[in-house]
Amino acid sequence: GAVLFYRISASVLARFPNASVDSRMVITRYIANGNVRAAALQMQPYGGGLSVARSSLAYGYLGPVLVAAVIALLSAAFCWLLIDPRETAPHSMAPTGESIAVSVD
Repeated sequence: GAVLFYRISASVLARFPNASVDSRMVITRYIANGNVRAAALQMQPYGGGLSVARSSLAYGYLGPVLVAAVIALLSAAFCWLLIDPRETAPHSMAPTGESIAVSVD
């Protein structure tokens, strides 16, 4: 959440450096909540609109999504390196040769 708000706030500050701190905070909150129409209404006195709100929303979510993708990639790589395929063999290939049958009635 903090990364999301920071990135949206930075985007709003870059677009509207002359806006008051309170206005930028309200705009940032609206954008982070996904209420881009309300944010666009708040931006109108400063020359902003709906497209600015949408681009700020996209820029804000880019960071957390990228971090999540990197974590998922690293997790998959560690699993591939650390888990032995024999540990996850199907029951029919278990070392004892016994198959586990489960009734699905």
